[in-house]
Amino acid sequence: MKQLFLSFFFLLVCSLLSQAQVGINTTMPDASAALDVTSTDKGLLIPRVALASAIGSPAEGLMVYQTTAPKGFYYFNGAWTLISGDNLGNHTATTNLNMASQDIIAVDSIGAAKAKIGPNTYPTTTGTNGQVLTTNGAGTLSWGSASGGGGAQLLVRVFANSAQSFVTGSSFVLPVIATCMGGINTNVGGAWNAATGIFTAPSAGLYMVSVHSINLAGTSTVPVPSIDVDNNQALPVSDITGGEGDFFGDVTTQLTQVHPNPYKHRAKIQALIYLNAGQTFSLRMHSHLSTASATPSQDGTTNMTIVKLN
Repeated sequence: MKQLFLSFFFLLVCSLLSQAQVGINTTMPDASAALDVTSTDKGLLIPRVALASAIGSPAEGLMVYQTTAPKGFYYFNGAWTLISGDNLGNHTATTNLNMASQDIIAVDSIGAAKAKIGPNTYPTTTGTNGQVLTTNGAGTLSWGSASGGGGAQLLVRVFANSAQSFVTGSSFVLPVIATCMGGINTNVGGAWNAATGIFTAPSAGLYMVSVHSINLAGTSTVPVPSIDVDNNQALPVSDITGGEGDFFGDVTTQLTQVHPNPYKHRAKIQALIYLNAGQTFSLRMHSHLSTASATPSQDGTTNMTIVKLN
């Protein structure tokens, strides 16, 4: 009997080995499966381990269920990877994310490194009340003012908030770039660089620049403003790169006691300047006297406004 049983077992093993497929609860395993487990009320229980990383020399595609945190099914693909059910989770994308016409909703924030969608780069800061997103026409969006009408946009409103002395000396010298305009009321897209005293046009168009200057209390010497487009003013005037058309210095000053307050001891300049995208100008000042220095007020009365008209 024992010999008969061994013979039957040997024939069964040989039969299984000769087949390309194995079926459990089925005599006809699917042709595409090496192992076909069939059941209508039971599942497949794969090995459970405390830590998948404890398995030595895992084969590609090896799958286990890890019972310690983070719990879940893991497969080996050069490294143990959790099969997550959160769709995206905290992962790094290795290919494009196709939303298949679906919306992205409930977005809490966009980090500085993730603020570009398509060809557009979005600001990562919150705009102030009433501001709108504007574009420079080259893909950069920034917060701007919706006021002004006719397409006009307030870009810069700054005022002098630090001391800076401006002189002319016994003979004319190059007006000094004003780096005292560090008080910021409005500075859309950081177009005004207070540290350098240079404005950079965010897009091509016509800009209206208005500068008001008043002397520091107790002095009568007025800081007289001027504007140097592309910051290339040189001496003598004939050496100005691009000709004299890039320098604006038509200044109205009220200097004497003949004029009542608030007109005396003031200077101003207003200019319409066409700039290309990325083109710059510097705000410069000098003393209206040849023997004394001028220091602008720091109470908001020395200020500059830049409005893009179109």
